Amino acid sequence: MMWRWFLGVVVALSCFCGGSAKSQDKPIRALLITGGCCHDYTRQKLILARGISARANVRWTVVQQGGTSTNARIPLYEDPNWADGYDVIIHNECFSNVPDVGWMERILKPHREGKPAILIHCAMHGYRNGTDGWFRFCGMQSPGHGPHYAYTVEATDPNHAITKSLGKAWTVPKGELYHSIKLFDTATALAHAKRRSDNEPQVCVWTNQFHKARVFATTIGHYNETMVQPEYLDMLTRGLLWAVGKDVAKTFRPADEATNKAIAALATAPAAGSGGAPVLAGKCCGEGNLAFGKKAKASSEEASKKNFARNAVDGDLRTRWCASGGQGGETWQVDLEQPQHVKAVRIHWESENTAYKYQVLASADGETWKEIVDYSKNKKQKRVIAHQVNAPGTRYLQVKFVGANRRMWGSFWEFEASDGALPELPKAVTTSGTKSMSISDVGAPAEFDVTMFGSPPEVNYPVCLAAAADGTVFVGVDEQGSLGKEPGRGKVLRCIDTDGDGTADQVNVFARMDHPRGLFFDNHSLWVLHPPLLSVFHDDDRDGKSDRQEILVRGLTTDQLKQRGADHTTNGIRVGIDGWIYIAVGDFGFVKATGADGTTLTRRGGGVLRVRPDGKEMEVFSWGQRNILDVCIDPYMNVFTRDNTNDGGGWDIRVSHVLQSGN
Repeated sequence: MMWRWFLGVVVALSCFCGGSAKSQDKPIRALLITGGCCHDYTRQKLILARGISARANVRWTVVQQGGTSTNARIPLYEDPNWADGYDVIIHNECFSNVPDVGWMERILKPHREGKPAILIHCAMHGYRNGTDGWFRFCGMQSPGHGPHYAYTVEATDPNHAITKSLGKAWTVPKGELYHSIKLFDTATALAHAKRRSDNEPQVCVWTNQFHKARVFATTIGHYNETMVQPEYLDMLTRGLLWAVGKDVAKTFRPADEATNKAIAALATAPAAGSGGAPVLAGKCCGEGNLAFGKKAKASSEEASKKNFARNAVDGDLRTRWCASGGQGGETWQVDLEQPQHVKAVRIHWESENTAYKYQVLASADGETWKEIVDYSKNKKQKRVIAHQVNAPGTRYLQVKFVGANRRMWGSFWEFEASDGALPELPKAVTTSGTKSMSISDVGAPAEFDVTMFGSPPEVNYPVCLAAAADGTVFVGVDEQGSLGKEPGRGKVLRCIDTDGDGTADQVNVFARMDHPRGLFFDNHSLWVLHPPLLSVFHDDDRDGKSDRQEILVRGLTTDQLKQRGADHTTNGIRVGIDGWIYIAVGDFGFVKATGADGTTLTRRGGGVLRVRPDGKEMEVFSWGQRNILDVCIDPYMNVFTRDNTNDGGGWDIRVSHVLQSGN
């Protein structure tokens, strides 16, 4: 199983919502199944999900399994209830060499019972086992295809709700036409194209009635260049709406030109999951960069995260140098190996929302330094900053980090120096950063799929997360960080990925509070730990926004909250299968925590507190830890914490198995 980690980072957020975002209709729950031989399913899943969601109100679940084989029995179908919870299934899969009839029947069962389906291209060639079971599901039998060429699709029923947008004819820019040797009596042809070899028409768009299920099918869709065509996406969306029984004329919404262009770019865009951003060595920060690949050193390095000095001249915007602490006066230095007339420098700082203060110095011998840039009083927030300088005879360049407008460490992704004009940067680099910049900070085993879910400005300063059963993600946001004390800068965002591409495209404020530090969602109510309170926010009218706040526990911290913000206070909540809410308590403890039933407790130091979801029966679960951040609970009620020990051996080395009443 591929797990996902959700990150709030500085990247550009693309939303292909089109008109559907304005729809007040209940969204159609669609499951897209993709994978197998011979097609670019990694890009096609984005094209289909985003293209259709730009035309109708569809919420996606995307399953890509089976690699590139033709004989995979994908894990999804091992569950006999695999189709439950969805309004329609889209099969864009290519598994022809699975001979098991029972496996095919497992797939067909929910469709036979009435689950609507969309079949695309190679799905017509699936599950060949010597029977006609799959062909009857498709409504058409196809033995293979002809050469790859552009062909013209002619509507045999141009007035049908599905093919109406095609007009009388539409030219497929690139494709392979499937041969259609048999159309079953349950199927109705909507369009055909003529075979090149003999000019015989081949059915390529049709509908089918498979027992109780409506099925829309098309053999068109081999190439991305075809799939991104507005005509093709219009047809698929209309087919989906027809399959689920919607009034196509009322529920279909044409996508605007800007959305169509953005989706067209997906035909050749970097595939999701492949990193998304280019490796820039030799293209962005290597070519023409006098510092590229040269020897670098720094006054300190964040070695535990591999943020070494050399990373700032490797031409790769996924790696950076970072000092070991937030103090001013940290320096980074590069040796150009021979004297150069440096005329420009450019620094790619870590954060977009920070005014970095620094100086750049030049030296011929590494001993005597001359200031060539003075940004020590900078107040402008910018990540990529270029400076024109005049520094002949320079062999060594040094960046001295003075400070910032907020608590930040000296840290930058890349440093450039030039003896002429600096090369122009790609637009993706000069805006809000690249997708990979914060992903590179996440070290994960191979079985983890690390992707971007939310990004600024919609999602920023994430502190805690909770997920609903339908995939909605709630993000606690605290703009003042751990040490801020200014009220009114905390909130919880409700984030939804409507098109199944792994990125939140609908974001709204669910509730506002100071210092959100832990979340739990159940049945349209969100429990929030926001020191000194534990509250539950209720969405009574189920519109995705809280209507009222109910305070359950008061006093869940000390007076330190007023002096240094939420740092070292109560930090996270988890709900066990025993029905208790478990609260991680930092080393400040709490003074006179009072529950809904009047229970009062006082403790110094750190540990785990627990309380019922209604705020009653509050009690100490375990104690004697220092500054734990969160609580992890497995299905057997084993409780684990990760402690900031600060008592030798490294501050972040202790993982504890916590027992009830333990000290």
